[in-house]
Amino acid sequence: MSEIIEISEATAGGFFLGVLFFGGLWLTVVKSLVSKRPWVWFLTSMVLRTSIALSGFYLLAGTSLKRLLLCSGGFMAARILVVTMTKERRQEEAKSCI
Repeated sequence: MSEIIEISEATAGGFFLGVLFFGGLWLTVVKSLVSKRPWVWFLTSMVLRTSIALSGFYLLAGTSLKRLLLCSGGFMAARILVVTMTKERRQEEAKSCI
């Protein structure tokens, strides 16, 4: 039973980190399009997102390669989800402009 909890914890943690990372990236791009200084958005966002993701991976995976791979899998699953959701939103916005 503890094996299932370990797998679930690492995968869900990686997924959460991925949503924060890629959702933050999407938000950065949207905000920087209307900003007078987009470089500030990109620089600040990159440092924060990377720091959070690396710290989270370190805390979740520790020295276990298995947990690191599970975290990475959750992280990539979140990427797919965020890309899909933002693509659908962009398509809806494009249709409403027509």
